[in-house]
Amino acid sequence: MSDVEASSIEAPKPHVIGIEFYSKRGNKDELLINSDELRTPFDAKARWFSYSFARPVFLTRIEIASNGYASYDKFDIEVDHVDGTRHEERISVDNGFVRLHLGKLATAFRFRPDKKYLSDPKLIRVVASGYTENEFHDFEWIVKEFHSKSAALSEREKLLELKEAQFSALKAQRTEIESAVGKTKAEYEQLVLSLAAAKDSAAKLATQEKDMRQRNSSAEETLRDLNSRIDKENTKLQELVREVRLFPSEIAGFVKEGNRSILTYMLIGAPFLIVLITIVVMIFVNAVNLTQIYKEVDQIDIWTVFLTRIPFVLVAIALIEASGYIVGRLVFEVIRINRQRVEFSKLSIIAKDVSTASAAYSEEMTEQEIYDSETKLKMDLLREHMKNYVGSEFEYKGTGLIAAIKGVAERLARKSE
Repeated sequence: MSDVEASSIEAPKPHVIGIEFYSKRGNKDELLINSDELRTPFDAKARWFSYSFARPVFLTRIEIASNGYASYDKFDIEVDHVDGTRHEERISVDNGFVRLHLGKLATAFRFRPDKKYLSDPKLIRVVASGYTENEFHDFEWIVKEFHSKSAALSEREKLLELKEAQFSALKAQRTEIESAVGKTKAEYEQLVLSLAAAKDSAAKLATQEKDMRQRNSSAEETLRDLNSRIDKENTKLQELVREVRLFPSEIAGFVKEGNRSILTYMLIGAPFLIVLITIVVMIFVNAVNLTQIYKEVDQIDIWTVFLTRIPFVLVAIALIEASGYIVGRLVFEVIRINRQRVEFSKLSIIAKDVSTASAAYSEEMTEQEIYDSETKLKMDLLREHMKNYVGSEFEYKGTGLIAAIKGVAERLARKSE
């Protein structure tokens, strides 16, 4: 460690602990702390004189001045430490002084003189020397800093020796490197020329790469467009194949037209259905109103009301019959179209199952031959089905009133014959 560093570390010196560091208890024993000889001395009785500190104190010495004690007399001294331990010692009087040397943080101390019978001993003062808590911690920090600096200095000395050895090795390497530098310079000049040629080649390659990337990008864009078109065409092809395998092309068209016809029938029948519902609701509502008028009015000519309502009733019946006939006919048409679709589906399923079962026993047939046979079988079944198709699965006879009138007329005609 350097002299400057050594001189900068100064340890605090032990000093008398002032009375302000003691705990004030207000008794007379306090007058002995750091007292001078001018004060009246205390009678030394064989009892404990106790003193405590407000904060822990690092005690180095306790000195008790007395008068009237011989060298064979002794004092009992006890010191309480911060860690909870206690120091107990019996010390002889030396020329009127009792001195205890120690070195530990303490919180309190006490002493007790021996009992004297033939003399009247006195206590003059009690002096405790050492460091306050803050001074002790400062000193502790200085010691810690001293050890850390000492360790750092040792490390530096070792590092210096290592660096000196490395420096000697580097000198030897420097000589070798300088001899190699001359050779490397010549190689460097040749490499510079090679690098310039390589840069030119790299620039040309970069230009070619850029052109190839542009071409690749355009080709990828074209490929994506083609793939999207292929996917769309494959989707359409699969739909067509499914339709053709389900029905022949003419039947598939018939199914699509049947769907359009059902929508058209629904649009045509909606106004008539609304008229029919409206008339029925109004008839029921007005019938209830007529009943209330008949009950509330005492004198009312019911026949007049009945005869005046006949034209309206006839018109309502005509509208109900016409709307009911149209709506019923449209419903029957929808049912007929749906039944035809079900029949055609049955034919297609039967044809597919038969053709598949037949192809399972024929290993020589190709996929195209199986498809042709399946289509031919469908058309044969359809032809046989159309021979039995009469064209009118439903016969609409009108509403209940028309059917009743028609039944009465038929009976009268049979009786007249």
